[in-house]
Amino acid sequence: MNILVFGAGAVGAYFGGRMLEANYSVSFFVREKRAKQLKKEGLKLISPEGEFETKNVTLYTSEKEVKNIDLVILAVKGYHLDSVIPQLKLITEQTGAFVLPLLNGFEHIDKLDQAVGKEKVLGGFAYIFATLNQQGHVVHGGNSSSIKFGSRHESQMDVCNHLNSMNQHVKTNLLLDENIIKEMWRKYLLITTSVA
Repeated sequence: MNILVFGAGAVGAYFGGRMLEANYSVSFFVREKRAKQLKKEGLKLISPEGEFETKNVTLYTSEKEVKNIDLVILAVKGYHLDSVIPQLKLITEQTGAFVLPLLNGFEHIDKLDQAVGKEKVLGGFAYIFATLNQQGHVVHGGNSSSIKFGSRHESQMDVCNHLNSMNQHVKTNLLLDENIIKEMWRKYLLITTSVA
């Protein structure tokens, strides 16, 4: 399975890096500034789950360049979603890829459903506390990390099962949940009550 991580901030770089570490086919779609930084500094994870560093990273800065992708892991901030949807839409049209968004809440789900089709948008979210340092390296501040994901349409079962099979090989948790919408609500309520 060929995976494109859309966004290489702390979240995208961490989980994409963990998959790269396990020798999975992973590339990144990033802005020009971040691409230059990654080419210069490399992708580095500083984490209790194990450190990892590589300069062998495939980067795209133009959506027209992206080919042969099965899954897009969308790891952008919520306030950037509207601006990246046109790029994401073109990528999915070119490749037929499914989309696994790692944003919190539910507003993004409706927007993505409208942009690329409900049958293409998985449910999911990430648990991690991480930041980027001045070199653009990921500093993981917790003792664990995970992506929870699940299908919202029967056509998504194969890609979900494939992602689930990767769990035993990566130094993070890729957790398939049969009731992902319930889990998304649970996290959303946890976040809103902790902020209130």
